[in-house]
Amino acid sequence: MSKVTPSVETSTQASGMDYWPSDGWKSSTPEEQGMDSETLAKLFDHIRENELGIHSVTIIRNGYVVADGVFYPFEEDAKHNVKSVTKSVTSALIGIAIEQGIIDGVDQPALSFFPDRTVANVDANKEAMTLEHVLMMATGLECRDSQQYRWSGAYEMMESDDWVQYVLDLPMLEQPGTRFEYCNGASLVLSAIIQEATGMTAAEFADVHLFTPLGIDDVIWPANPQRITLGFGEMRIQPHDMAKIGYLYLQDGQWDGMQILPPSWAAVSTSGHILTAADDYGYHWWVDPDGSYYGGGYAGQFIFVVPEIELVAVFTGNSNEEDVRVPGILMDIFVVPAAKSPDALPPNPDGVALLETSIQAAALPPTGPEPVAPLPEMAQRVSGKTYLLDTPNPSGYTSISFTFDEGAEALMRAGYISLEAITAGEVDPEPIQIEVPLGLDNMYRFTPGDFGMPMGAKGEWEAEDVFLVYLDAIGNVGLQRTRITFEGKEISVELWDDLQNPASRTPSFGGRLAE
Repeated sequence: MSKVTPSVETSTQASGMDYWPSDGWKSSTPEEQGMDSETLAKLFDHIRENELGIHSVTIIRNGYVVADGVFYPFEEDAKHNVKSVTKSVTSALIGIAIEQGIIDGVDQPALSFFPDRTVANVDANKEAMTLEHVLMMATGLECRDSQQYRWSGAYEMMESDDWVQYVLDLPMLEQPGTRFEYCNGASLVLSAIIQEATGMTAAEFADVHLFTPLGIDDVIWPANPQRITLGFGEMRIQPHDMAKIGYLYLQDGQWDGMQILPPSWAAVSTSGHILTAADDYGYHWWVDPDGSYYGGGYAGQFIFVVPEIELVAVFTGNSNEEDVRVPGILMDIFVVPAAKSPDALPPNPDGVALLETSIQAAALPPTGPEPVAPLPEMAQRVSGKTYLLDTPNPSGYTSISFTFDEGAEALMRAGYISLEAITAGEVDPEPIQIEVPLGLDNMYRFTPGDFGMPMGAKGEWEAEDVFLVYLDAIGNVGLQRTRITFEGKEISVELWDDLQNPASRTPSFGGRLAE
């Protein structure tokens, strides 16, 4: 196969485009693109009124943004952890490596990329596992890595000394290609394959051959302790840049005169290759029977592509497990029906004004400050005192203290082992000291969280000796709740995430007053 780089030109006119959004999206009224403003206004109102945990919605038709808004507390132009939408980007990188002749094709055996590794449990089935099987999530490996198993396999992988080796060593349950089995480890193997084949990490390869050509320059994509980019998730990227990924696929891999993906890659990778309990699955894309497809991630991250109506829609969120599929329902109820015609509709200034009002309302806090309840006696007794926590513990905190006064704000100080240190593979990392203001008036106070992205925090006294801290990770995804019970010189700490099933709560842990 001849090597083709992003500098090779193709016909921009063939795509019917009059501009490319490398430098940013152009906007249009919905009616100019054949969509109904009032229906889209109802979409934003419905999300806000029902508190669905959605952070942003971006709708693009014919290459123009027709509706674009954020929901409090998410902010415009902020990055968001897109969770497993990352997998669709990893798939695109495999396509680019094939287009450039670096990888022969999807029929190449997966083990052939790792000649220097000694792999356990090798049998005829494992030797038959191809790159395509990995892309299809039909490896035949005993991953135990889906929600059905509460991701136990993924946790075991992350506790191992070598994540890729762990996955490759897994025993085979069946012949590859016969059954869909969701497996984050498979996506990590794809990232490792990119690194083995190109000599660059997947993040580095993406920056040169995908992100830069598309005008994407604000991405955080962590690696594991072995410096393998997390091909299965954790990418932080802006919603408008997520839309560029979807739009690249809508344009069959072409972008501003460049053939980024192989000419057939978008069509092949977004076709159903294997049945699942829900939708069909392609090459790390979910596929609907109507020809639309999407990349989906935990807590409500989605890139929807609907080729029949030239539409891309992006949702980000902090949705719990019950609401995680709501964006797909909203697509069916509001977004797709809003596309009334392939041609422009008559102007509707009243509808446009209604949509603008709905979008503005979405960005506002749902409620104002509440009166601050009188502080219990315990607040004064523990204020300014530091408690050393049992470690390791699920919170990442090594110590904690609170300062209370008579105002509407408290201050939490903590020793904290950052997510950046953990993903960087630091051995026994030193905790950093953080200060987190807490609203006591039911209003979040904002401070930098993991990767420098905003985090909202507030607190309340549930009882005389029980203080509850609410931490909204916002773009980092998570609604952490920490309940601290003060008992003399000791504390008991309960920790859970409101996005997860209550059955997944971690055991409580303790701490004691620093002498």
